[in-house]
Amino acid sequence: MTALERVEKLMALLAIGFAWAHKIGEWRATTQKPILFKKHRDSFRPQNNLFRYGFDFIRELILNPFCRIVDFIFSLHALIPNTLIAEPLGFLYCAQ
Repeated sequence: MTALERVEKLMALLAIGFAWAHKIGEWRATTQKPILFKKHRDSFRPQNNLFRYGFDFIRELILNPFCRIVDFIFSLHALIPNTLIAEPLGFLYCAQ
C-alpha cells in the first residue's frame, strides 16, 4: 500500500467521522437540549458548534456505552441508517 492510498483512506475516515458528529449534534440540539448562547462583547455566540456538540456526545457514549445503551444504538443507527439494528429496549438503561 502506498502512502497516497493511506492518506486517501484517512481522509475518507475523517470525513465520515465529521459527518457523523455533525449529524448527531444537529439531532441533539433539536431534540434533547438546545445549544446555549453566551454573550461575547456586543454579540451572542453559541457555546458550542454542532460538530463539537455531537463529538462530545459520541465520546461520552464510546467511553461508557452501557449506561446509555439506547442513545448508543441510536447514534450507530444515525451513522448507518439501513441496518438491522434492533429497536432499543427501555429496560437496558442503567439505574440512576
